Amino acid sequence: MTTRTAPVRERRSPTGLGTLPLTAVGAALAALALVATAIGLVAADGAYEAALPGLPDTGPIVGWGAPIMRVLTDLAAVLTVGWLLAATFLDPSGRDGVVSRAGRSDLRRAAVAAVV
Repeated sequence: MTTRTAPVRERRSPTGLGTLPLTAVGAALAALALVATAIGLVAADGAYEAALPGLPDTGPIVGWGAPIMRVLTDLAAVLTVGWLLAATFLDPSGRDGVVSRAGRSDLRRAAVAAVV
């Protein structure tokens, strides 16, 4: 007696990203935000300039690093709020009002974004 197995179908993401992992998408978005910030700093003449003589100089790392860290912090804040809203209102609730499995994974993602 032989058994038949059903053909394995590839699962497609509803977002159209295929099987691209979420971390790769997040890393690509963070890299895009960093590049856009650097281009914006250069285009707006926000490049590093030395301080006037007699005044303490923070250096180029702070001059370029502060806007870049601001963009990353804002991005992490948006992701945190988005994942929390998804877990609260968008994901289906479990039985007796308990957070569902999808909601728990969104809460974990929100915690990681909050740590960033």
